[in-house]
Amino acid sequence: MAQYEVVSEYNEMSLRSDHDVDSTKLEAILMYDTVLLADQLWTAPADGANFKAGDIWAHIISVNHVKKNGWVAVKHLGEVYCTYRDAASPAPAQAQTQTTTESVSKPLSDSQVGGVVTVRRWGDPELFALDGISTATIKVGNFQEVPLFHTLKDKPTHGEFNAITCFQELGKAEMDFLKKIQPDDSKAYGFNLKQKMGWLVGAPDVRPPIRIYWSEKVTWDDPNLKAFRFGTIVFGGQKVLVETDAAGHKMEYSFVGKYRGKEKSESIPFYKIVGMRKSEIGRPVPELLQEGKIQICTTASRGGNFEDRYTETLKGVVYHPVWSPLDYPSNYGNALYLAKGFCL
Repeated sequence: MAQYEVVSEYNEMSLRSDHDVDSTKLEAILMYDTVLLADQLWTAPADGANFKAGDIWAHIISVNHVKKNGWVAVKHLGEVYCTYRDAASPAPAQAQTQTTTESVSKPLSDSQVGGVVTVRRWGDPELFALDGISTATIKVGNFQEVPLFHTLKDKPTHGEFNAITCFQELGKAEMDFLKKIQPDDSKAYGFNLKQKMGWLVGAPDVRPPIRIYWSEKVTWDDPNLKAFRFGTIVFGGQKVLVETDAAGHKMEYSFVGKYRGKEKSESIPFYKIVGMRKSEIGRPVPELLQEGKIQICTTASRGGNFEDRYTETLKGVVYHPVWSPLDYPSNYGNALYLAKGFCL
């Protein structure tokens, strides 16, 4: 009898004869948000040759009503491949090894939270056709950065995608908040706060910036820090809150611009970013995450014969607010837009 529903957003999962990547591969399951039924979970009790303590595998008994008998990785070497929940319960289950309540699973669907959209991941063919970015083209793993759009001051019907020349200026209170929301999951993933922040915030003397944030004049941990900047992006695979009308319908805007993956400018439909307001600093992270006001910093990795592998835990779980342009305007104004084509 099925006890768990297992969901993966990878395009393919391997069904194996045992809870080990060296065991026989029974078949490749082509899937996207396909529900696998499992009757048991196996959790690694300690580090081993092909697993870390706390890794989770699920024993699959059915895929789309077809009987199966094999194992898939839910969490392998600390990386989350699937989420799962009790088959008889509408509430998503938490992975047994999580050290905080801020889960990497998605407890609410977009239809359950008005105005929330999900950003396409690197490797998504529609995103690639428009944005043209992949680990295969840049030849290195990277943040799953998906650029936001801003209008031009001298021509407000036109604009551009840019995450460096367009930035939001933040201060010490925002740096303190950014540090405060990072979960202490070093036992599970091996990365402390200093390592997470060093991954997020670039040094003041590196230009152009190679991190999503970069400090001005002093490093992020200097008590004299007064300002730092954020390049205007959102993360692939994550939720974002966008503007809706009184009936709860997502409002669309059109501007002329050029996608990074295309040669010519065109009229592009957009959603307007809402983001986290300054008054919401201090609200529980799980609530802000569900509402699309905080995101997990996702990455795209490469190696062997794969590209654009989606990862939520490269440095452990790292959180990042979607800063509201109303409270944190960019150097181009108090509005930022997300291309509708970048959303699922």
